[in-house]
Amino acid sequence: MKVPERYTESLFYQIELTSKYFKYLINQVFEKLDIKISPDNFAVLDILIQAPDICQRDLAKILLKDRANTGKIVNSLEEKGLVKRFIDIKGKRLVKKLRITDEGHKCVKEISEKTKYIAKLFDKQVMHEEQTKVKQSLMSIRSFLKENIETNI
Repeated sequence: MKVPERYTESLFYQIELTSKYFKYLINQVFEKLDIKISPDNFAVLDILIQAPDICQRDLAKILLKDRANTGKIVNSLEEKGLVKRFIDIKGKRLVKKLRITDEGHKCVKEISEKTKYIAKLFDKQVMHEEQTKVKQSLMSIRSFLKENIETNI
């Protein structure tokens, strides 16, 4: 791979910039559709559907957020009745685990229905095959990064 002369021409910067555009897009969509939770909250609910009874520490690792910020997100969702915490034993230690509530499942379904038009618009502009290639490339890059950096979460 040829090393770019300027940082702003690098793959790293291009991924970062694209990520920011996606963040702007999803925030604008949530605001326009008057969705009452944040995209980060929605991500947590989606993760809890895929990984029920996950502990808060593991959730923080998936989100790449520190435990304090993860705790704030979970508190917000718990106050809205979308998740519940419970104490369980992991190994020989007590841990706080999370579970999505029926109301949380309903919320995810409603938001998914409201926002699926964005995916359809994106599909019209970017071919499915291209999306698949990009996702695979990003997963490969993330795998490399996970193996080569330290995250203290």
